[in-house]
Amino acid sequence: MNIDKYLDRKYDSANYNCAHFVCDVFKDLFNTDYYKILQAVLLPTMERRLRSVDLGHLERLAVPRSPCLALFQVGRNTPHVGVWLDGRILHIKESGVEYSRLEDIMLGFKKVRFFNVKNS
Repeated sequence: MNIDKYLDRKYDSANYNCAHFVCDVFKDLFNTDYYKILQAVLLPTMERRLRSVDLGHLERLAVPRSPCLALFQVGRNTPHVGVWLDGRILHIKESGVEYSRLEDIMLGFKKVRFFNVKNS
């Protein structure tokens, strides 16, 4: 899968954060709409929260499968999301887009969970 077209995206804490990036990737590559599901995470950083009602639309996976949503957190702090894709995480942060190994991202987080959208 070619991810080159995402590498020039720019992070903006008020207008384009990790959730916007994930929504764009899923919509473009997989025709899956995460915008409504992740609306609470699309907010500016200090307002960003993931509510249990949002997770109700998602199916938790015991092990990741490509592609799926990766949700990272430290306690109740602002969540970070990325796309599990072929054994790595495609995500955006202030310094730009990265296609990282899970163990590298986990250096800054205590917990990661993987999800798919529930089938209706």
